[in-house]
Amino acid sequence: MKPYDATRFAVGWPGRAVRDGLKRPARAILGVGLLGVGLTILAAFSLGQRPADPDEWSSLARPPRIRPDYCGMVIPPNIAPLNFTVEESGISYCVRVRAGDGTAVTVHSRDGGVRLPLRPWKALLDQNRGHRLEVDVFVRNQDGRWLRFEPLEWTVAKEEIDSHLVYRLLGPTFSTYKYLGIYQRDLEAHAESPVLFGGSFNQGCTNCHAFVNNRPEPFLLHVRPGLDDSVAPGMIVVRDGKAARVNTRIGPIPNPAGYTAWHPGGEVAVFSINDTVQYMHGAGKETREVYDRNSDLAMVDFRTGAVSTDPAIADPARLETFPAWSRTGKALSRTQRWEPSGRSTRYSSSYSPHTCRTRASRTRG
Repeated sequence: MKPYDATRFAVGWPGRAVRDGLKRPARAILGVGLLGVGLTILAAFSLGQRPADPDEWSSLARPPRIRPDYCGMVIPPNIAPLNFTVEESGISYCVRVRAGDGTAVTVHSRDGGVRLPLRPWKALLDQNRGHRLEVDVFVRNQDGRWLRFEPLEWTVAKEEIDSHLVYRLLGPTFSTYKYLGIYQRDLEAHAESPVLFGGSFNQGCTNCHAFVNNRPEPFLLHVRPGLDDSVAPGMIVVRDGKAARVNTRIGPIPNPAGYTAWHPGGEVAVFSINDTVQYMHGAGKETREVYDRNSDLAMVDFRTGAVSTDPAIADPARLETFPAWSRTGKALSRTQRWEPSGRSTRYSSSYSPHTCRTRASRTRG
């Protein structure tokens, strides 16, 4: 399924600039966790006859050094080719991924960059679900002799993963940015495309996106205006191909919505209200830090548009953030920190989807 433009928006917002930049994430979305995909380096021979495969070699009693380190992995049967770089000195390289029945995908390289062809790779994985593959790495040294390292082992799982991953992409920054956006990546083919690019509304900021049960719709994200003051900050909810802005800064909620978690039913979401600041320090290699000075949780009911909070999830004596629902949707957990001790603990509250009310329950350490 290809992304499409969300060209129709409720109440005429968030405006043409944001509208034209908004795309629908394709098919299934892989949640939270980030599954590493291979480093793609184009190094195959592009001209001339295909090099001959090694027929004689000397064996080395160690595995090859490769980047990323894909040794001993379990891989889903629909993952894109696991491209990698052989970090061994040599003048040419050959990599062969083979199954137990002798079927193999072979790649030659001049500089150690290994790019496995998509169609043969997908056929090899599909035919070997639940079985093991071995990866032979050959390196030709300066004397023209082939060296063969200990084979790497990959086990092909029977179960597939979700086909797409959505993330925010931006370069390393301190307090400013230029290119920023929400992107989707096809984990089956390495293709990347924008969902919403900040350049489509004068370098605006996009962040804190969330989905219901890893489905592409409904989903939401948050925007902040850049150079275009006509774009109002807030939450954008996309449902049935239509996008609409939800004003969450009402009454006792002074700050914009932050980390958001959808209820599994898709009609309610809980979000954090954070007061964060950035500061720099001189300890270690990473000198940037973000400090949360105050945080609570609030809830939005998309059936009515009501935004509310509750003492069960917004205690002034605690910093409450990072909400997460149970699979059944009957419990809401979040991280809370007591002041002034600074101790962080995970807490749980019961929830009624009929009344949209929460009730504090016992802690979980």
